[in-house]
Amino acid sequence: MKPQHPGIILLFVLLMSLQTTASTSSSYSFVWEHQFEDGYITTGPVIFDDMVFVRTSGYWIEDERPQVTAFDFDGNVLWNHTNNASTQHDMAPLLVVENGEGVCGSWETMLIVPWANGDLTAHDVSTGELVWNQSTMVDQWGLTGRAIVLDDHVIVPTRHGLSEFCLADGVEQVKFELGLGWRNGASKDPNGTWMGDENGTLWSIHNGTVEQFDAGEGFIRHPPVITNAGVVVHLQTSNGSEILLFNTTSKSFTLLNESGPSPGFPTSIGSFVMTTDSTHVRIFDCALACVQVDSIKSHSNGEVGVDENNRIWVPQNVMKGGMLILSLNATGVIVSSSSFNTTLDGYSTASPAFSSSSDSIMVFGNDFGALRLYSQKNDVFSDEKEYNLTEFLIGFAFLLFVSISAKFVIKGSKIWALRLLLTSLLISLLLISPQLMTLLQESKPEAFLQKDEEAWSPDWPHEWNNTQVVIIDLPDGQIIDGGFTGHDTVYSLTVAMAEKNNISIDVQEFYFGVFIESFSGVYGNGWEFKVDGELGEISADQSEMPGSGILRWTLAS
Repeated sequence: MKPQHPGIILLFVLLMSLQTTASTSSSYSFVWEHQFEDGYITTGPVIFDDMVFVRTSGYWIEDERPQVTAFDFDGNVLWNHTNNASTQHDMAPLLVVENGEGVCGSWETMLIVPWANGDLTAHDVSTGELVWNQSTMVDQWGLTGRAIVLDDHVIVPTRHGLSEFCLADGVEQVKFELGLGWRNGASKDPNGTWMGDENGTLWSIHNGTVEQFDAGEGFIRHPPVITNAGVVVHLQTSNGSEILLFNTTSKSFTLLNESGPSPGFPTSIGSFVMTTDSTHVRIFDCALACVQVDSIKSHSNGEVGVDENNRIWVPQNVMKGGMLILSLNATGVIVSSSSFNTTLDGYSTASPAFSSSSDSIMVFGNDFGALRLYSQKNDVFSDEKEYNLTEFLIGFAFLLFVSISAKFVIKGSKIWALRLLLTSLLISLLLISPQLMTLLQESKPEAFLQKDEEAWSPDWPHEWNNTQVVIIDLPDGQIIDGGFTGHDTVYSLTVAMAEKNNISIDVQEFYFGVFIESFSGVYGNGWEFKVDGELGEISADQSEMPGSGILRWTLAS
């Protein structure tokens, strides 16, 4: 029997391998996009039935104001509500409450929205019509934390405490004066409520009794996480953060781990708790005692999402960061990690939202006001999807191995060895080229090439040599000053230079960092910086400044 052409055999094996990968791999296909021209998306969208709700926060350049918008799954705007009275960044999560009744009355399904101006509004989910509106006290900020539902009440963290409102009519039923709060959402256990504050205090409100417990010097800017082992809090400190467990029996704190700055929202995943910050994702097994079981490097300062396959989606709060996707085994160990990148990747702290409908919908937004909806298909690869670089490299290594080993397969035949080698190389290129090109496109490698070495100007004073120099590119010319020393961060150096040269600065402080909005009243689309030609990817107060270097500020394009 005549032997088969080895190139054809290899082609068949490789194509079968590729087909197996395609049929078993889940990918998200891009469906539609909506670009909000006038606001950040800093908290995750909410999916209910066949609707998507998203809130934005104004850029404060002209007349932009925070708003809530409802979409259908086709991307059509169903309704929009703008709060013209809110003059701070709105970032409290949205809350859908399904219809029900209780002691204080009955209600239809509605969307509850806490606002930074202290308003608490309830809207009909289908029309956006205002059902009721209540006001709370404002101390620079109003409502910024997560609200929760308990029976026929909605429990809302206020600027100085916590209030309970009747779902039927919005009437305030109970009010507690606690500590100053910011993004300090509430959590509930079977007997009551837990909440943190800006003084590092953990508050317990159970059966009408209020207790307070000192977690240390720092801020608790998230809803506490209730576990079998106790209450987990991620305390933001001046030098980083501390992950703490509060024992509800002994009423004492235990330090679980020290971690990075600007912690995000700890998340409960079964018996595990996941924490995030500017350096790591950490996994704790809290079934009994809260023990760290794994960690991975990451820069995430907000919310995380969990899909129907229990994969954890962690937004990366850096330019071009995309989302880190993690899978855990039964013991909490990270068994796989991959990334999800799109052409609109940017700073992001908002978690994606998932729907377990037949199309498996995913919706997410970022700080650039870009909202995108994807649907999951199990039999196709999408143009923009999840990429696993490890699998790609393994496949390439396999093809390379087959190519190099070809001469050992064809015994003694140099012609067949050469043919097989060339066939293997050709198939390798055919298989790899589309994935490689797409990967390079989606990764946007130009972000990594944006390092233009900043040249020293011969016109600068000799005394500036080996010091810190700052350049601000204003529309009507540059302001340059140097001779600065001892500034560890970009923000510290910028403030020193501005004070010396009487330059006014407007900044916005978020829980994940400080950002410059204007120099000398010039706003534009915001400001970005480069240190020695390298584009900054995190906030100015977290970006290190070398002892000798050039800092340049330019208007963002």
